[in-house]
Amino acid sequence: MLLINKITINALKGGKKVACPKRKISKSRKNKRRTHWVEKSINLIECPRCHEFKLSHHVCPSCGYYNGEKIIEEKSVSEAKAN
Repeated sequence: MLLINKITINALKGGKKVACPKRKISKSRKNKRRTHWVEKSINLIECPRCHEFKLSHHVCPSCGYYNGEKIIEEKSVSEAKAN
């Protein structure tokens, strides 16, 4: 009788080689690996001009100011209705 392991059978069938762990991974080791799988919170700050929340180091979407300078021109009401 010919002894053939599972990896050889998969290779003959055209399948991919699969990793076979030699030991069980403990809960603590698994959890240590997964510590970085956390969603990070968005860093929002208050705009000093209009007091709306905005991303830090970005132009404020509500007033259009950044670092005390007007960057984005606001559209008038008639232009907004036309679009």
